[in-house]
Amino acid sequence: MEINSLATSVKMVFGLAIALVPCVAITAIMVDGNYILAISVSLCFLLLGALMSRGQRLLTTIGAALALLGQAIALNGAFQGHAWQIDSHMLYFALLASLVILRSIPVLLFAAAVVAIHHASLSILMPTLIYPSGGLWDNIERTLLHAGVVILETGALVITVLQLKRLQKEMQSKTDEVLQSLVLSDAARKEAQLSQRQAEEAKQEAQLARERAEATVLQLEAAEVTRRSAEVEKRKIQKEHIERDQAKSQEQAMVVEALRIGLRRLGTGDLTARISRSLPKEYDELRDGFNAAIRSLEEMVSEVAMRSMQMDAEIHEISMSTNDLALQTEQQAMTLGSTSLALDALTRIVKENADSVEKVNASSQTAQSSARQSGEIVSDASVAMELIKAEAQEIAKIVEVIDAISFQTNLLALNAGVEAARAGDAGRGFAVVASEVRALAQRSAESATDIRTIISRSEGQVANGSDKISDSVSALEKVVAGVQAITEKMELIASSTQQQSMEISSVNASVGDLGTATQRNAARFEQTNAACLSLAQNASTLRELTERFKTAKAERETWKVA
Repeated sequence: MEINSLATSVKMVFGLAIALVPCVAITAIMVDGNYILAISVSLCFLLLGALMSRGQRLLTTIGAALALLGQAIALNGAFQGHAWQIDSHMLYFALLASLVILRSIPVLLFAAAVVAIHHASLSILMPTLIYPSGGLWDNIERTLLHAGVVILETGALVITVLQLKRLQKEMQSKTDEVLQSLVLSDAARKEAQLSQRQAEEAKQEAQLARERAEATVLQLEAAEVTRRSAEVEKRKIQKEHIERDQAKSQEQAMVVEALRIGLRRLGTGDLTARISRSLPKEYDELRDGFNAAIRSLEEMVSEVAMRSMQMDAEIHEISMSTNDLALQTEQQAMTLGSTSLALDALTRIVKENADSVEKVNASSQTAQSSARQSGEIVSDASVAMELIKAEAQEIAKIVEVIDAISFQTNLLALNAGVEAARAGDAGRGFAVVASEVRALAQRSAESATDIRTIISRSEGQVANGSDKISDSVSALEKVVAGVQAITEKMELIASSTQQQSMEISSVNASVGDLGTATQRNAARFEQTNAACLSLAQNASTLRELTERFKTAKAERETWKVA
């Protein structure tokens, strides 16, 4: 069948090629072209295709394709110099598509190669036979464009041929199935005829058997009385068996109905379903097993529902506690920011004090070399002492603020530790962080106490310096000794101020560590909130799943709520 179909397709292609030969001749004559060349090319391709068709199957299809495409080449040459010559290229694509009828991928590839070679060679050697006008590069660009279109069309045609072959295989398979069905039906018909003959033979045998049966009727009538008495006894026994079987069937139907009702209620999610009706004694074990299984399932679902509700409530409490801790952490971060700013200001003040002390020290050294200017220097030193005293009081106020902040931070850390202890294992990490924060706050308080002690000592030293300056005013002869004492005191103050600066830097670093720990706590709070949200969703899903079931405990809780 496939060979006949292919032969028909080849004939159709050759027929189309033959039909295009006069079209080529008429076109060449109408456009005043070289009709001799056009007709010669057309006939040469047709003859070459006919010669190739005498070979193998593939060569035959290729010859048919070559004969058909040769007509497009001849028609393109017939339009030489005419405005429609570029339009005649449409025939290449049309004839290339018509080759699908051959259902051969090699033929399509060969035809595409012929078109490509023809365009490429003539674009360079004899461009007037393929394009009406244009330079070499224009013709090459046109050829590349046509080649791209040919490649796309060839690809689409190859896919089409593959689909056609697949459909042909499917049709062949269906045809084989139909033929097989016909063979089977023919065999069945023959078997039916054989059965009919056998039935006729059986009919004849039955006729003979009927005659023999009539002969034995008389003998059977003689035994009829005996048979009837035996039949009566047999019917009595059968009736007893039937009554016993009916009673058994009713019992089984009752058991099946009870199981059906229980399973139907169980299928709807009703876990309160029980087989409460009385069953035959032999089915008591089945009823007890069914009721025990449903009761166990009900207890399990009730326990799961209760646990999911408890878990949901506990998750809600954890989420609220986490949110409170997050708010407290944010407030603590704000407080630490204010503390950091205050410490920066305190650091600047201490540095200014150090600069002032250095200036006073330089003034004291100058006073040693110039007793005449000692009065002015002593006055400047007195003013500087008053400034130092005032600044020391400001530092004392700032230290009190730091002490208060450390105390508040200690309370916050204590609260955070309590909340972490309530959270159990989930808050163990935060408890460690809260302990670290509390330790940092304690160190800040200790540093503030040290600073307060240093400031008190500095105030005493400043007061002593002021007394010395007052004595030097009343006795200029002791100026040098007084200035020397002031210089020593200034050096001591400078050392104390430097120590204060270092301790304040340490406090500032501690506050920075506390801020970093607070940020880590905030990030962990966010992670905890996300975990609580995911856990709450899972608990809600579990609760929704358990709510599909009806249990006795759920009914009691619903009745209590109502």
